[in-house]
Amino acid sequence: MRRVLRHSLLLVLFWLVGLSLGYPSVNRYQPGPPALGDATYYAEMVETGITQMRDVGHWFTALLVVNAGFCAAAALVLYIMGTGVLGGTRHGLAAAFLFLVNFNTANLYLSGLVDSAEICLLSLVLMALWRGRWGLLPLLGLFGGAAKETFVGFAGLLAGGWWLAGLAHHGLRPRLIMAVAAMGIGALAVVIALWSGLSGHLVLPGGIAESYLAERTLIQRLGDLAAYLSSRAFWYTFAWLLPLAALGARSLPREFLWAAAVSLAGALFMAAWANAGDNIGRPLFAAAGPIMVIAAAAGLARLTESDDA
Repeated sequence: MRRVLRHSLLLVLFWLVGLSLGYPSVNRYQPGPPALGDATYYAEMVETGITQMRDVGHWFTALLVVNAGFCAAAALVLYIMGTGVLGGTRHGLAAAFLFLVNFNTANLYLSGLVDSAEICLLSLVLMALWRGRWGLLPLLGLFGGAAKETFVGFAGLLAGGWWLAGLAHHGLRPRLIMAVAAMGIGALAVVIALWSGLSGHLVLPGGIAESYLAERTLIQRLGDLAAYLSSRAFWYTFAWLLPLAALGARSLPREFLWAAAVSLAGALFMAAWANAGDNIGRPLFAAAGPIMVIAAAAGLARLTESDDA
């Protein structure tokens, strides 16, 4: 009877994954709603045509090749961490494949968005923290800032949660603090340089943050947070990932759990700041997705452990 129950749960899991992967066939991403600053330009291109027609098919192919490379690199990093943290190659493979079949990977990372580079670099930040290779953090900060501006916040939150988790046992760890600070400063400097170069004038961090600020009252923002948890994008991304991650969370070291919790809290704040709307799955998965898929791999192993006997 217990085996039937486990197999039934797996059937539901595979069905939910199938729904995520099959989403493009029934409802493609619509760039019309102003969820992103440049979305209206893409919508206008579709509706009125491109002024200077060129062969853009090669561009799409190039985007797919590059984004697939970033996703493959992220999957490899997750395989390495899953194997090392959970103690088995099957766990590492499960973590990698759970990442690859996630709704965000199929529908966002592989459809031309820069999020694929960000999630790859955030995974590398997590591995550098796990292995104690703190000297790599400043270098990753430079690449992360060039990938996407939100990397600055997400990487800082990951590292901050990691540092807090070890504060009682390891003390202040000034080397880690200096490495994280250098990572943040380097990433922010790259973001400022890119924004200023594109704008033709100096753009400071306050101006960047203000450009994302949505004019909402406190009550409206609280209502937005409740709406995020009922949005389609949230459930497409986390409907099967959250239960599996919760089931396997206790198999992870506390540093991973603290990093995920702090990152999720920060991502929710950033989403409320910009009124992310139905885009809520993007920041939440970027902030804690790598940790959640490792925990989900442990949860999947627990769910199927009796079948190995």
